[in-house]
Amino acid sequence: MNEMMTLRAQGKAELFGAVTAVLGFTPTQSLVLLPFCGERSTGAMRADLPVSAEDAGPMVAQLLEMVCRVPGVTGFVAVVFTDGTAREHEPLAQALRLVAPLFDLAAIEILYLTPTGWGDFFGAGEAPLDTLPPHPLPESVADGDQHAGASLPVVDEQLRAGIRTARAVVADTTACNLFEEVLGWDPAQLDPVKAAALAAHLAKPLLRDVALIQWASSIEQGRDAMEMQRAGAIDAQVAAIIVGDSARPDPARLDSAFEVCRMVAAHTEGAQRAAALTVCGWLSWALGRSTRAAFFIEQATRTVGAPTFTATLAEIIDRGLVPAWAFAG
Repeated sequence: MNEMMTLRAQGKAELFGAVTAVLGFTPTQSLVLLPFCGERSTGAMRADLPVSAEDAGPMVAQLLEMVCRVPGVTGFVAVVFTDGTAREHEPLAQALRLVAPLFDLAAIEILYLTPTGWGDFFGAGEAPLDTLPPHPLPESVADGDQHAGASLPVVDEQLRAGIRTARAVVADTTACNLFEEVLGWDPAQLDPVKAAALAAHLAKPLLRDVALIQWASSIEQGRDAMEMQRAGAIDAQVAAIIVGDSARPDPARLDSAFEVCRMVAAHTEGAQRAAALTVCGWLSWALGRSTRAAFFIEQATRTVGAPTFTATLAEIIDRGLVPAWAFAG
């Protein structure tokens, strides 16, 4: 699930805009579930549409099990975004309606959006797209779908050469200052020496973990993690951030770190590239962007020198696990 946002929709037609506002993008070939607590929804989760009708039931059961983790949840709205027709996904809609009571959930609405119209699977006929109201928050929706950002920037050969030849010093004592500074960098104007230092830091598992903890919390938490790492033991509360079992991070911090690490990954090689790709995967996963996370983890896996952490993240993503903070109220 993504960052929590309170939805306000007066009717079925307004739910489509609310969904994309909460997700931050317009999904394609997707099922989106909005868990509701009474009359309020504070989040959304997205999954690829099932390949076949036989896959619909098991997929719905798995998703509704996740919905039940939302504190106080009473029901859900489901929206199918398809490039095809509504008829193709009627088995999915039927599964949602039939399985929901088994989880003590109300299937409030089960809607669909096709290239030609929108409607309710169990309501009246399809309405044309031009009957949808204007989007409530167009500025909140990024270009592209769930795959947006699942790519590497075009390589700047001058930056690549500068990073390769820079003499990066990996100093634990200044690492937290560097990690905090990263959040203010312009990814399009990276300093080769500083980028080389970041790449070298992320290639060291101890410093990589400190970076992730700090970007998901604060420089103070990062410094605490650094001290504990040096002592050979890490506090369970701090370590919980890595596995997504803590307070929800500030998405702006994660986004800023992601854009810089994505640029570093494109301009490095070997173990440093694998480490930066893995960090991009974790940051995407932490932001609720599992499709994007899968791309970077796959790229890291195919890179020589990938850390053990890469395989761990690959398993987490393959199993469809999401951070616990996604379900926090």
